[in-house]
Amino acid sequence: LKDFDNAQLDLAAALDYAPDTADAWMLQAQIAIATKKPADAIDPLNRYAALKPADTNAPQLLALCEQALYKARREGGNKALQG
Repeated sequence: LKDFDNAQLDLAAALDYAPDTADAWMLQAQIAIATKKPADAIDPLNRYAALKPADTNAPQLLALCEQALYKARREGGNKALQG
């Protein structure tokens, strides 16, 4: 997880410098998904989708994240909700 944390820090710095870098937003979302934090993937996926509206992957990933959050709420868990 430490490598993911370092990657997130690097991505945050890159996005501060160049917030219109769509691929960085997607990578940030993918890291959130890989670390089982779908709530943290929603904003980056929305930003990616706004920058690359022709890419159909972002809406599909967003729907999966929202389903994971819904399931976590129904099961009473909060792991997926943590950001």
